[in-house]
Amino acid sequence: MDVRRAARRTACRRYRLVRDEAALYLSHMRAWEYPDAATPEFDRGIARMEREYDSDGSGVYRVTFERAGDNGGAFQTWDTDDSGGARIPVPDFGDWTAYLAAETGIAASETVDAAPPAEPGPPVQAPWAPPAPLRPRHPDAFLTPGGRFCAKDGTTYTVELHDRGEFCAPSGRIIAMDPSMLGLDDEQPFTAALPPGTHGFRLCTVRVGDDSEHVRVAAAALVVADTPVATWELALQPGQEPDVMGDGQFFGFGVDAAMGCLLDAAGQDHFAERFEDFDAFEAELVDYGGTTEGVYVSGSRTRSLQDPGSGASLVAFETGWGDGAYPVWAGRDAEGRVVALVADFLILQHAEALPQDTAAVSAN
Repeated sequence: MDVRRAARRTACRRYRLVRDEAALYLSHMRAWEYPDAATPEFDRGIARMEREYDSDGSGVYRVTFERAGDNGGAFQTWDTDDSGGARIPVPDFGDWTAYLAAETGIAASETVDAAPPAEPGPPVQAPWAPPAPLRPRHPDAFLTPGGRFCAKDGTTYTVELHDRGEFCAPSGRIIAMDPSMLGLDDEQPFTAALPPGTHGFRLCTVRVGDDSEHVRVAAAALVVADTPVATWELALQPGQEPDVMGDGQFFGFGVDAAMGCLLDAAGQDHFAERFEDFDAFEAELVDYGGTTEGVYVSGSRTRSLQDPGSGASLVAFETGWGDGAYPVWAGRDAEGRVVALVADFLILQHAEALPQDTAAVSAN
């Protein structure tokens, strides 16, 4: 919703539906401060303020002040709105005058219906569109060898697949996380569960340019047989609502050690206790071989461990360009069953596919 005064928009508020409460909550607000009547709308050099609210109803929000717009720095802090994130009842369809009066102070008498044009005019672009959260650009490339891509700077990537054996999932509930945080960060399994059992683990790497030694991990995948994937969706944890995501946003897992892992929830307590001592983590996942060839989890090299009690697997791997936050995509077959979970390290997200003029590359 835009608020307009003096023919210029001064504020924009985005609301999201809280499905189980029949309410709307304020998820995002941006405001512009015009110094005079001649300043153009949304001038990039004027002061602006932005608030982004947490979706849990706590009223906690991140606020960013940019006193000189693009021409200066930004001050960012956290604060709390005692109203709990400005929750309001869902208005009846068409009852926007009362809504405007409550939210902006614009009285109903100040709103009028625009008269229809005498003649049809040219097509007009809608002033608003629903947010478009992040979607995978090339998800099939994570499961298909030989794909070639080109980044914006001209760097080329050639996809290679590595079959890394079996992954035991006695519960089918999968967790993605930084293994150095086991025992410190209580990650929850995804709601999109795999069927309990043993599945294949595949590592998707890209060879950067013509340098055979420069290899980056593009994705790590758990695959149920070779069932074709019909649709892809973001894998979510309990309590994560897709409706709250803005343009380009996603729920992901954080990485602070340039390493990620996938593990079955049945082994979470075991591995948390096993890696409670950071020296044990380093011994098993950072320096586990003692030889030049197998010292690190790096490039196409991975490390698989097993909980002797439940049989649950943990597999660790390098994460793309290093630290960051990364999404996991759930692939479903034509019947709606989860047949793949893919941790995406976003290397291919902004790359363009090149013609398939080379043979498929598969490495073991």
